[in-house]
Amino acid sequence: MKLFIVSIIIGYLIVLLVNYLPQQNDINNNFIQKLELTWNSTKFHIHHWITFSTVITFMIIGRYAKPIIFNILVGLFIGAILEGFLFDDWYIIQK
Repeated sequence: MKLFIVSIIIGYLIVLLVNYLPQQNDINNNFIQKLELTWNSTKFHIHHWITFSTVITFMIIGRYAKPIIFNILVGLFIGAILEGFLFDDWYIIQK
C-alpha cells in the first residue's frame, strides 16, 4: 500500500514537471501539448486524464503483470490523472 501511494505521488510530480509547469511559465504559448480529434468539423480535446484512465481500465481488464509492477504502474497513472485536474479546462472536451 505504501508503494502504491508513493507511486501516485511520483506520477503526479513527474507529469507536473513535464506538462503543467512548462505551460504555466510559457507566456508565448510555445509549449502547447494537445490531442484533438476532429469529427464533422467539431473538435474534441482528449485530455491526458482520459488517456491514462483508459490505460488503467485496460490494465485492470488484462491484468498479466506481477502485482507489485501492476500497483506501481497504476499508481503512476493515477498521479498523472490527478495532475490533469490542475488545468482550468479539465472538463471541457468539445470545442
